[in-house]
Amino acid sequence: MVVIFIHQNFPSQYVHLVRHLADIPHNRVFFITQSEPIQLPRVIKVIYKPDTVQNPNCHPYTERFDAAVRTGLAVADVCRRLRSGGVVPDIPRLLPRWTDLLAALTAGRRPSPQPPNEGLGVQTHLR
Repeated sequence: MVVIFIHQNFPSQYVHLVRHLADIPHNRVFFITQSEPIQLPRVIKVIYKPDTVQNPNCHPYTERFDAAVRTGLAVADVCRRLRSGGVVPDIPRLLPRWTDLLAALTAGRRPSPQPPNEGLGVQTHLR
């Protein structure tokens, strides 16, 4: 089984789960993170570094959003590289409040040929 964890700080609250899954012989456990110093046996850690150059035209109220988008883009790049190398998770695990989630879920996806609300029972008036 291939399991991919995504969290900015490795291993964070997942330390026991990561160790347990990594101890199962046929599992491949990946951890996408910004944190470098810690290493766990049988865990393939993939480090990403978001672009930290601030846009001088960015309004001060949107600086955190801009940084979150840059973090998400860095995670998406790692996910695309893993996928192109044949790594597709059976179980992705991450914290859903971060932009990492959006980046991971959209990495490598093609745009849908139908509007996003179609087929979901949601009607919009924007057609």
